[in-house]
Amino acid sequence: MTLKKVVIIGASYAGIPLAQSLEKSLDASYQVILIDQRSHFFHLLATVRGGTIEDMDDKLFIPFTNVFKKSGKFIQTKVVEIRRNAVVISPPDKEFGEVIEFEYLAVATGSSYSAPFKLNTSLTKEEGVRVLETSRAAVTAANDILIIGGGPVGSETAGEIKTAFPKKNVTIVHSSDLPISDALGPKPRQAIKVGLEKLGVKLILNDSVVLPEGGLGDGRQRRTLTTKKGVKIESDMQILSFGGSLNVAPIATLDPEVVGPGGIRIKPTFQVQGYDNIFALGDVADVGELKLAYKAGLHADVVAKNIVALTKKGALKEYKKGSSEVMLVTLGKNGGVAVLPGGITGGNWISRNLKAKNLMVDHQWSKVYGSSK
Repeated sequence: MTLKKVVIIGASYAGIPLAQSLEKSLDASYQVILIDQRSHFFHLLATVRGGTIEDMDDKLFIPFTNVFKKSGKFIQTKVVEIRRNAVVISPPDKEFGEVIEFEYLAVATGSSYSAPFKLNTSLTKEEGVRVLETSRAAVTAANDILIIGGGPVGSETAGEIKTAFPKKNVTIVHSSDLPISDALGPKPRQAIKVGLEKLGVKLILNDSVVLPEGGLGDGRQRRTLTTKKGVKIESDMQILSFGGSLNVAPIATLDPEVVGPGGIRIKPTFQVQGYDNIFALGDVADVGELKLAYKAGLHADVVAKNIVALTKKGALKEYKKGSSEVMLVTLGKNGGVAVLPGGITGGNWISRNLKAKNLMVDHQWSKVYGSSK
């Protein structure tokens, strides 16, 4: 019997829990196919440490070998085209060939960001490790480090570097009046500002760096940059922590009109507008909320329920955004700021125990591989 296919593009914080949930919930007439270009899951939440101060290489790359327990299949390849009921892959798969037909498709292709925080072009563990090693060596050698962008990644990176190397000069330039997104409200953002300043991080707020026309290259040259307000900053390492882009190229091959500034246009059910058998979730979906890893898991739960419901001609569930954002911002291994449901702000103890100790490495290994590292 030929099994009906549910294809998921992107073995991500959204794609993996979706694939695992569907394998458990769908009846035996369906097979889940998970596609990604990479050989390993990359636990990017920990790169603020693993890409700057500490060798965590064996912890950051998680094999896909144990993602599925039954008939599900992982294929390392690239989706070069999406059709209404099929995807085209390159290189082709030995079992399925170049074209894989599907009953349902989920696009969880995520976003791209500057290295070492996301390894956009490193498709194997070995390639990724080289990027991380080079980045750590550059941080160790630098004395004056400029972090451009004071969002979660920039703030956490500054905290890691100053905790490990207190004598290094670390400066953050951020375009708002406080670090992180204003979606969090002033109290936790002020707490993050105070935490960074206690570590000795210099904050230049309500300003932005004028980048050279040719870009910063590898960001490892001594140079003087100027902000829009005329502040001159000398540094021997520059780290970009803003300006991520959404990986919408695959869905655009089907219909470029479903792509907007915030990602793939979806219904509250995560169905792509105009394509009821195709879903988008995670960073790449235009949900109108902060793009965070834990949100991707919430999306996956709704999409899994809705795909199962479609197979049974049942009612679909709509995603309800929370009334307030939730975020854990670590400032080194020993603390940070926790923004909890209801806007409650927690400090070092809760941040350390929920995230900062090992940046959720064991948690992610358990989810992807089935056991902690």
